Amino acid sequence: MYARVLTGRMHRLLPEVVARIGRAYGAGARCLLIVPEQYTLQAETEIVEGLRLPGYFDIDVLSPSRLRDRVFERAGQPQRVRIDERGKCMVLSAALEDLQDDLLFYRGAGGRTGFVQRLSALVADFKRGGLAPQDVAQLAGRTDGMLAMKLEDAGRVFAAYEARLAGSFVDGEDVQRELLARMEPSGVLAGAQIFIYGFDMITPTFAAQICAMARCAQELTLALTLDTAPARDAALYEPALRSLQRLEDLLREAGIPTGRERVAAPLNAPEDIAHLERELYAYPMRPMRGAPERVSLHAAATPFAEVHVAAARIRALAMAGMPFSRMAAVYTDGTVYAPLVERIFAQYDIPIYVSEKRPALSHPLFRFLLSSLRAVTRGYRVDDLMECVRTGYCGLTDEEADALDEYTAAYGVRAGRMRLPFAFGGEEELAQAEALRLRVVEPLTQLQSALSRARDAGGTVDAIFGYLQARGAFDTLQREQQALLAAGLDVEAADCAQVWNLLMELLDQMHTLLGGHRGRVRTVLDMLEAGVSAMELGALPTARDELIAGRVGNVRTARVDALFMLGMNDGRLQSADRSLLTDEERARAAGASKAYLGMSDADRAQLSRLDVLQAMSQPAQRLLVSYALSDEEGRALRPAPAVLALRRVFPDLPVTGGALDKGEHAALSSPRAALDALAVRLRGLADAGEPELSGPWREAYAVLCAQEAYAGRARDVRDALIARVGAGRLRAETARRLYGRRTVSVSKLETFAQCPYRHFVGYGLRPVQRRETGAERDRLGELYHQAIERFTREALSQEAWPNVDRAQSDRMMDAVVEPLLEAWRRTPLGESARGRALAGRMRRTARRAGWTLTRQMQGSGFRPAEMELTFGSGGVPPVCIDLADGSRVYLRGRIDRIDLMETQQRVYLRVVDYKSGKRELDPTDIYWGLQLQLLIYLYAASHKYAGAQPAGLFYCRIDDPLITGNLRVQEQVEREIAKRLSLKGLSLSDVEIVRAQGEDQVKAMLKSDGTLRQGAAAVSSQELSLLVDYAVRMAAQLSARIAAGEIDVSPAQRGPMRACAYCDYRGICGFDPLLSGASARVLEKKSLDDIVRAQEET
Repeated sequence: MYARVLTGRMHRLLPEVVARIGRAYGAGARCLLIVPEQYTLQAETEIVEGLRLPGYFDIDVLSPSRLRDRVFERAGQPQRVRIDERGKCMVLSAALEDLQDDLLFYRGAGGRTGFVQRLSALVADFKRGGLAPQDVAQLAGRTDGMLAMKLEDAGRVFAAYEARLAGSFVDGEDVQRELLARMEPSGVLAGAQIFIYGFDMITPTFAAQICAMARCAQELTLALTLDTAPARDAALYEPALRSLQRLEDLLREAGIPTGRERVAAPLNAPEDIAHLERELYAYPMRPMRGAPERVSLHAAATPFAEVHVAAARIRALAMAGMPFSRMAAVYTDGTVYAPLVERIFAQYDIPIYVSEKRPALSHPLFRFLLSSLRAVTRGYRVDDLMECVRTGYCGLTDEEADALDEYTAAYGVRAGRMRLPFAFGGEEELAQAEALRLRVVEPLTQLQSALSRARDAGGTVDAIFGYLQARGAFDTLQREQQALLAAGLDVEAADCAQVWNLLMELLDQMHTLLGGHRGRVRTVLDMLEAGVSAMELGALPTARDELIAGRVGNVRTARVDALFMLGMNDGRLQSADRSLLTDEERARAAGASKAYLGMSDADRAQLSRLDVLQAMSQPAQRLLVSYALSDEEGRALRPAPAVLALRRVFPDLPVTGGALDKGEHAALSSPRAALDALAVRLRGLADAGEPELSGPWREAYAVLCAQEAYAGRARDVRDALIARVGAGRLRAETARRLYGRRTVSVSKLETFAQCPYRHFVGYGLRPVQRRETGAERDRLGELYHQAIERFTREALSQEAWPNVDRAQSDRMMDAVVEPLLEAWRRTPLGESARGRALAGRMRRTARRAGWTLTRQMQGSGFRPAEMELTFGSGGVPPVCIDLADGSRVYLRGRIDRIDLMETQQRVYLRVVDYKSGKRELDPTDIYWGLQLQLLIYLYAASHKYAGAQPAGLFYCRIDDPLITGNLRVQEQVEREIAKRLSLKGLSLSDVEIVRAQGEDQVKAMLKSDGTLRQGAAAVSSQELSLLVDYAVRMAAQLSARIAAGEIDVSPAQRGPMRACAYCDYRGICGFDPLLSGASARVLEKKSLDDIVRAQEET
């Protein structure tokens, strides 16, 4: 019985360990090598290759967990049921639910993502430090402030956790005690030579295991990466040294003789890398003059460019004969670099194994089950149900899922209503949506019923398993796995192979932890969420030639020939502390309790530096370090301290790259990457106005065109450079079939004038847009129109109107608007709280609109004669327009209001159009055809009332505006509101007509002496007639262009505003100002006089 400790600098110990295993094996000893979990496969390979053995029969390579399992297999399992980290999190989740009203600092924290896992780590620290729940409670009493509150709550949860485990279960820390008691009786280690390698530090838990192993073994050898003074970087190894000293104290207390041996072999690496390993963190540091041959440093513009450069260099090394398996890529930030490495390396045809664990919560099967339970627990909320549907495990196709999502959004289906039959929509739409609802909801209601009927834990688990069976979850998982394999997504397919067994194990543990009692749905959900959150998915590397990649410190591999270190930026190397205690709080608690409660921030920082040094000294031939100058959003990044130290070690080390190097040329080393880079390059040429590819890009394009697999796509990309936007025209026959009969609304003509392509998509292709109840503008506008129409008809029947006061006007409006609001309340939106609030707003706005109309009529000679007059569809004939080719077009529309004024000489008419937003007549828009509606309406009204003199055209705003400022008197506020809601438009310039238009027009158009103001919106009768004729002529021209099939992508633009700004189809047309032919039509500003002159000249 002897314990030997081999110490030495990194990469020196493994050859020595393998050699000693070889000697022991040759002497007939049974050898065991204990290594970290993720290193077992690599260690087996190292032994076989290092000893040149055909296999290993008496050499076992075990991880601590596998050793534990073997001991329990021989000596018997603990009497109490073992739970793993998943079970531990489930128990803690249940304990938090029981104590939710008793906690202070952590009240309500159980639902936060990651909290249960961090609480589990803290409980483990307590148990490893030898603290019982009562010790934690006493510790809280000896501290103060926030730490005392944290410890008090943690102690309560710890006590509840232990109470749930008592007599029935053991967790990882309890299993440790059972393991130590069974180690010797098991005989697993009896007479063996034990070697331990690959651990950065010796935790107190592992130290106790080593002591137990040393008692059983013939001899134990621990190899620990460690160097001490006079090494100039000895401070780097202090955390490991302190852990070793704690182990040696335990060994001495156990009476086990120990000894240390230092392995002082030189690093088997080029002098550049060997010097870097000695000096990177040494003090004082000794620089090496001259540029190193085997070390390079690259500064990339972004992480994206950085990974491209690394991939190109890896491919170049492979082309030179270096196997991919002799290369590795490590990075600092997995969230940024892992997806980039996987995607970009694939473009360069680099086979890769990414040594990253993925959260089990990311898998659709787990999301399906949890979202199903959330739906049942939270009242069948639509977002929970749609998350469940979108996983693919509900049996709905993507199209069916879209249809259900569309229906719930269009009709504002809320939580609770999903359990009731749908009641909105047309017959066909309703039938389809109801069938989909039943397919989603019925299995969930059956699950809810089964969970409610459950009498014990078995019934609870049976209910969940029965739901999975009813949904065909296993079959769906199998199909998903086969599809992923067919797509070459081996890692994702491997995840599918794991998740079913993991889910069954999780349900087994939950069954056990429920202790025979049924679980409430909320409890089941919390336990499963906690358990799934504690699980990770990972795939094993294949035996093929592939590069290994992963985070610095997580990649365990043999020495490689070339190593790429990516993302060496400041702030990315620190590992996240999962503890609920800050470093200062941990130190205070440890000091007060005299217990070891885990590593400090300083220790973790030293281990991070060791990981960096371990990586930089790993390659046998080439080290390539890189960092980014900015992130993908343009924020500046700084190089990591290790990069600064590297440059101090090698003062003459050149830094390649730079902010202007986007990594594009790197892509030319691979066809797939070059194809993507070619598109970026072509866009750059378009930006710069350059017409042709040149240099290596021309050569790359030629090479791609010469390869059958890439030629078509390369030419498509090249064509994009010379593509011309806007040169589009339909055949006349196609246009006729798309747009139907020659009856067209004025709004369609205005849309065409804004952009022909927008008209083509909206009225020709007619895409169905997603309907949202939140987009109620159109519904409100329709309701306001109906309210004003009914109010006007009712008002005209009242002899006193318009000479009524505000209260009388409001009562009249309330009488007509109430039936409309009642109908609104029966709509999906009207049933919601938001809809009820909107109803109040609608009532206020309708009252304001009624009073505005009343006020306008009180000072006007005009009176409403027609409301909601439709022409072209119904009793009033359409506006007939003759085109140049002899054909005709019929215009249709709806005039909100026609007012008449009868004098002794003649009848005058004006048209009024209601708008919920601000709108005024704009001569420029009229000139270019963007605003023809009022003029065409006036033309149609003139035909309806033959002989009547057109007197004006106006917009009337429907709103209840909020007045801000210093207006304190109600009369002032009312005057300001009246000003904002006054009629906006064009009147005849006859002063008497202006006066008859109303008080607002008098103030706006007439001076105090009764003459017209300069610039007043007023024209003569002849000019008004010419304006109407111009609008009709413009309508004819636009109609002719539509009939001719014009569909150019040609948006109108005034100043900085382009028609694209409010176009629903801007994502379809591909309009890009940088491409040839993709210029907007800049509209020259025009006046009413310009329009009159233009019409006079025809």
